[in-house]
Amino acid sequence: MTSVMDDIIGWTAFLVTGACVPWSGFTAQVNVSLKRPIAVGSYLKVVGRISKWEGRKVTIQSELVVGNEKDGAGAVHCTAEGLVILKKDVGIDATSR
Repeated sequence: MTSVMDDIIGWTAFLVTGACVPWSGFTAQVNVSLKRPIAVGSYLKVVGRISKWEGRKVTIQSELVVGNEKDGAGAVHCTAEGLVILKKDVGIDATSR
């Protein structure tokens, strides 16, 4: 689950400028909290939200939830918070929004 959370944190941060710019930064920190096991065959949904943006630092909150009714839709299996540092040449910072 940790690698999935790292991936969603990175891709969500790549969208911070309003355009998806792959590899426009790097993950500096990921804190993952595993909540419950996932049953084989479950449909999952991964959600990433930008919670803070200060210059080149982007903080992302994410969660992994069950997506199908059979397994209890909406049950949270994993949460994470990550810090992504954008490259200097990305061009847009929080002060110019």
